[in-house]
Amino acid sequence: MATVNDGEQVYAVRYEYVNGRRQVIYMDREIMRAKPGQDVIHLNGDTLDNRVANLLLVPKKPTKRKPTKRVKRCHDRRPGKL
Repeated sequence: MATVNDGEQVYAVRYEYVNGRRQVIYMDREIMRAKPGQDVIHLNGDTLDNRVANLLLVPKKPTKRKPTKRVKRCHDRRPGKL
């Protein structure tokens, strides 16, 4: 078992080679047999505590994209033109 840090949390993982490429397998998803579209929640907040009693499957929430600020750009790239 290894750990991976996503910048906020540390997760227990293992690595598996598929078609010559290394893939990260998250242990909490493996234990709960999570399907695409499902998230695994750690009830006590400890992402390294992968006991079944501490894990809960929930539907994945759609993420809202923040509106991007549009910037007007000059299409004329000749010197002296704005």
